[in-house]
Amino acid sequence: MIKELTKFEEILLWAIAELEDEAYGFNIRRHGSSKLGLDYTFGNLYSALGRLNHKGYVFKRSAEGGPARRGKPRMDYTLSKDGRSALREAYQLNRKMWTVFAKRVSESGRS
Repeated sequence: MIKELTKFEEILLWAIAELEDEAYGFNIRRHGSSKLGLDYTFGNLYSALGRLNHKGYVFKRSAEGGPARRGKPRMDYTLSKDGRSALREAYQLNRKMWTVFAKRVSESGRS
């Protein structure tokens, strides 16, 4: 069964998987920006992370803040088993979809 994700949620799961132990708000946003050229607000980011947490796709935990945060704790995010499964399903579906599309385009001679 396909797990429902918005494209943005899919991107956030991907970024959390990529960042592993360094997946916290600022880094997640920076990763999406540097690797994919995306720009989104922290409000959008934390709203989507909240939905992913509510769906059970990510776990969040409070971590100690360093000197740059003046000791203020930060929220770290990790993928749950269901989150990894949802990301894997999204990858497989996207791969199939784009393979079919590329074949159709090459057969029709259109780009």
